[in-house]
Amino acid sequence: MQASIPLFLLVAFTGAALAADCHKTVISHHHLAKNFEPSDSVWDEYSQRLWVVSDGGDLASMTYDGSSITYWSFPDKPDLEGIVKIPGREEYIYLQSEVTQQLIEFDPKLGKVNAIYQLHGPGHLEAVTWVQVNHSAAGLLYAGGQAAGTVHVHSLDFEKGKANFVEQFSLPAPNPGDLSALHYHVDWHKRRECLTAVYDRHKLMVLYVRNLGAKSNKDWRSIKKWQMPDVGSEGIAWATVQGENYFFVCIDTAKSTVPKERAVHRYNADYLDECFDATMI
Repeated sequence: MQASIPLFLLVAFTGAALAADCHKTVISHHHLAKNFEPSDSVWDEYSQRLWVVSDGGDLASMTYDGSSITYWSFPDKPDLEGIVKIPGREEYIYLQSEVTQQLIEFDPKLGKVNAIYQLHGPGHLEAVTWVQVNHSAAGLLYAGGQAAGTVHVHSLDFEKGKANFVEQFSLPAPNPGDLSALHYHVDWHKRRECLTAVYDRHKLMVLYVRNLGAKSNKDWRSIKKWQMPDVGSEGIAWATVQGENYFFVCIDTAKSTVPKERAVHRYNADYLDECFDATMI
């Protein structure tokens, strides 16, 4: 008869077996074009692909492992620093131009721009995400100003191709500025909205939350921060593929950084806290 394993030993053994996997996979190393500078990314459940923009005016679509890549280039070379998908408009991908402060509605199947929305901002819009609790609720575009870390809220009129400015607000501390990425999702288990922000130069990522049903952007509060492993973290995305959870980081280091790196890094999202030195606030 086989002896049973004491519970405390089983827990200890299981914990050892599940040691954090902090391995970084550079999924774009052999795939992205030489001059492609990854500045933001978004995972699309509809197409099961990772979409990445370059501040040289290029768009790339790839599978989670960086293969089967497709490119689009825009002739006027807009400084693309943000990318977002909008529920209910799955046929389009939305690209944010930093300097012109425009949101470009692009149809990848037809390879053409369908609409351009003029946004309100501080002059350099570096980050973008779409905030919508569910399909029955109205959605809003959150565009992040780089220097001061301000967020500029817009509603979009898709029929008229017009963006309407709603308000501007600042996320609570820690908010050191140099905002480079925003990511929104709903945590239904804890009944709260989650907004993740990356502050590039400070190698800092912060999770802000507010309760479901909150009406004001003053209700956001910071609860956790991570130390980003690399300088030049300009975009983030999460994905679940075949039961595996992934976290992507777009790296585009400054021209003064030696050696300069332009790449998309993929991590095991299940070990994000252990690998990125998470701290509760």
